[in-house]
Amino acid sequence: MRLFIACITQWRMGPAGPIGLDYAVVPLVAREVAGIRPRELRGLWWQLQVMEGAALQWFVEQRESDN
Repeated sequence: MRLFIACITQWRMGPAGPIGLDYAVVPLVAREVAGIRPRELRGLWWQLQVMEGAALQWFVEQRESDN
């Protein structure tokens, strides 16, 4: 959760809104912002992707409810 929150401003954007986290900056954010070592990050990727998927679904639902 700490990593996901640290990456909250690192979304790649498309015409309809967020399309996913910018994976290129995740290691930097993990290390510099969240204090997560590279060795720990390897075990957190799948958890981050689960949270990312849930957030993307939420964004879709918000767009649909606005229309």
